[in-house]
Amino acid sequence: MAEKKQPEIKRTAVSTINIGRTVRLLRETQSLTGAELCKRSGGLDPKTLTAVEKGRIKNPSIQTLEWLARGLGTTVSSLFRQAELGSEKYFLKGSQKGVFHLQFDTGLELVSFTPFSPQMFCGKFIVAGRKTLDRRLIRFDGVAFAMTLIGSFRVRIEQHELEMQEGDNLYFRGSFDFSFYNPNHRNSVLLVTTAPSFLTSDAGG
Repeated sequence: MAEKKQPEIKRTAVSTINIGRTVRLLRETQSLTGAELCKRSGGLDPKTLTAVEKGRIKNPSIQTLEWLARGLGTTVSSLFRQAELGSEKYFLKGSQKGVFHLQFDTGLELVSFTPFSPQMFCGKFIVAGRKTLDRRLIRFDGVAFAMTLIGSFRVRIEQHELEMQEGDNLYFRGSFDFSFYNPNHRNSVLLVTTAPSFLTSDAGG
């Protein structure tokens, strides 16, 4: 079955890791042929697998990553961890452009300043006017720090309601029910750090 597009999320490549090389090494370590991996995945097209392993697809979709992980008997977060270890890049000088982007059709854009890691996440959410960032997107059971970089937010943390202007910040548990609403017509930007990372399946709630 051919790979289906995921229109709700657009990703840019993570420059510090090589998913294709990691997939090929894990497959060969398990003595799996490409056809066997695709069969175990439950949906991965052999042409897509070849394109990923050869580097023609440097930025696989979320669905493809899930199929690859299933075919290899691992998780998406573990796949990224092994790819990062294989890159031998434990020091990364970044910029405000971030390491990778995730764009959602809900008026939210994520710019990550940290590579895909289970230990922590640091990045910024660009929230369009009259849109909300809440626990439906960030689900984890660790702790979080958030600071308004641009604009303002109306915030609800459990039963507490407050306004956050530029420079205001919060520390809270990720298990709390929370929302950050942008009341402005323009984008507002929120710096967010979570430990562990909310992006990994290990951290998900």
